[in-house]
Amino acid sequence: MSDAQTCRFATEMEVSDSPFPGDARYQRVPGADGTPLALAGGMGIVYRARDTLLGIDVAIKRMRRYLPWDADAQKRFIKEARTQIRLNHPHIVRLYTINEDHCGPWIVLEWVEGLSLQTLSEGGTRPTVEDAVTWTLQIAGALHYAHSMGLVHRDVKPGNILLRSSDRQPLLTDFGLVVDRRLSQSVSGVSAPGIVVGTIDFMAPEQAAGSITLDHRADQWALGATLGWLLTGKTMRVLRERDLPKHLRDVVLQATEEHPQDRFRDLQEFAAALRRVTEDRSAPVPAAKGVSGPDEPPSPVLGSRWADLVREIQEKVSQQHALARELLVGQRYAEAAAALEDIPEQQRHLRDDQLYRECVSLREQVRGLDFEIDSAVTALRFDGLQEKVLQLQKLQTWRKDLEDLLKTLPTASAAGSAPLSAPFDAQTATAAQTALAKTLKQPEVWTNSVGMRFRPIPAGTFSRVTITKPFWLGAYQVTQSQWQKVMGTTPWKGQSYVHEGPDVAASYVSWDDATEFCRRLSKAEQRRYRLPTEAEWEWACRAGTTTLYSFGDAEGALGEHAWFSGNAWDKNEKYAHRTGLKRSNPFGLFDVHGNVWEWCSDWHGRIDFINTPTTDPQGASVGSARVLRGGSWDGLPTALRSSFRFCGNPADRDGYTGCRVVVELW
Repeated sequence: MSDAQTCRFATEMEVSDSPFPGDARYQRVPGADGTPLALAGGMGIVYRARDTLLGIDVAIKRMRRYLPWDADAQKRFIKEARTQIRLNHPHIVRLYTINEDHCGPWIVLEWVEGLSLQTLSEGGTRPTVEDAVTWTLQIAGALHYAHSMGLVHRDVKPGNILLRSSDRQPLLTDFGLVVDRRLSQSVSGVSAPGIVVGTIDFMAPEQAAGSITLDHRADQWALGATLGWLLTGKTMRVLRERDLPKHLRDVVLQATEEHPQDRFRDLQEFAAALRRVTEDRSAPVPAAKGVSGPDEPPSPVLGSRWADLVREIQEKVSQQHALARELLVGQRYAEAAAALEDIPEQQRHLRDDQLYRECVSLREQVRGLDFEIDSAVTALRFDGLQEKVLQLQKLQTWRKDLEDLLKTLPTASAAGSAPLSAPFDAQTATAAQTALAKTLKQPEVWTNSVGMRFRPIPAGTFSRVTITKPFWLGAYQVTQSQWQKVMGTTPWKGQSYVHEGPDVAASYVSWDDATEFCRRLSKAEQRRYRLPTEAEWEWACRAGTTTLYSFGDAEGALGEHAWFSGNAWDKNEKYAHRTGLKRSNPFGLFDVHGNVWEWCSDWHGRIDFINTPTTDPQGASVGSARVLRGGSWDGLPTALRSSFRFCGNPADRDGYTGCRVVVELW
């Protein structure tokens, strides 16, 4: 499965870093100079070896051990092996086994003596049209087989198709980005925030955009782009319609349509169309020009057919105009503009500029709305989103995805029938939460995958501060069991001032730890978790009250609502306690006073909520300490007041600090 012209030879440092497995069954095959043959790729080292039991040459692939993304890369490496070992097809590189030793996992694959299609073409050996089509049909069969098992390859390209020297048969390899759609109904093209996986020149538009709904049609686009490249030497970014052999043009263009629904239904249909148009139609491949440009000027010998040439050009331009108008009526504005842009540059004066400007204007409106909607959905910010979706729906009435999105959006103001303004009583607080949950089509108490329960917090105003967006806040502080499920760590273990138990509030949690907890939970559940802002925290803690505490001004009642110095430290219970044992505040939140300090997202700085009107404040823009609120089990009553502020270094951990988090559900 190796290709010496595709991979560079490994250095001694690389080979020693990813050593040959110590299994006596496999012996390294020496290269021409007598040294063991090892090839370095971007992710690992590949050795040519001899399987002494089977008597065949194999490829042994091991990950580079120093990869900075080592944990994620290992998961992908093992996933590739487990996926590929299920596949048994004559045009897919066979994977024989997966093993692991003290240096990590390694796999044994079929050794393919030959070159990749990319290396073959770049080396000056251009395929004929017949070869290009034949290889494409064979790889289409391999991909259709993989698709029938629920697999999407996601990295089909000439560099991942090896051509065996002995029989010139192509074999598909590198299943490192494969996804199994039977295990997940939505897949991500992003391996880390802002990083799209795949090879951009052979990546379907929806994959390049980071779509979470990739399916087999993404592989179809990549295979169509590969065929286009084999035929012309050009990628789809620069390839123009006239570059392709005429009889193959429509098939390649349909396979690489921008929208998946406009492509062939599957690779069987793609292959059938390819066979149909290539029967008895083989021809030499036109020489690649590298980049698209104007055609060569006509030779004088063409003078006798200039009149025919004029008619031919006029007919083609008329066809493009008619196609653009048809697409415009069908509300496919990007394709309509592209149809007019496909008129050769030297003939652009024949283009209908008014029609082109209309197509471009509508295309940009759609793109702008698509971007705004995608940004809002990704950030879970729904203010004004319904209006944007309806506006886009008017421009493209055929889009079913917009209908589905509208069904999930709130049908009324998320703030409820009347915005809250402190002071208000507990009955009003509860009624507002019920109304908010009903409006947003969510339960009044929502429980996530690790058992955390959340309560809806309506928008409203207190002390001249306005919170414009409702949010779901943890009804309890994060517990030790919940922390372990998400983080896999126990930072409190072995520390002083600790009482262990699954429902005990997690302590020894730094601000950095708390934000990482939110990041991991967000990734696991595909929802946004975060720390509350300081203003959100105080609004939720007060729950409509204007008193010292959420239950009134009487310190004597503090023991019913909080763990603090009076009933913890002074009673020799010097540790964080079980959450939820005390009475809740009017919003149904427990331990907002005491037990453990709770981190907020803000930098600590001077604020004046009482005298300075503000909306959705985010705190200071810079600082050296982060805000802590609520007090702890060792605190005096003063430190447990709703308005009391404290701070800590983001990296500090102690037995008094934990967290409570926000989740954005709608």
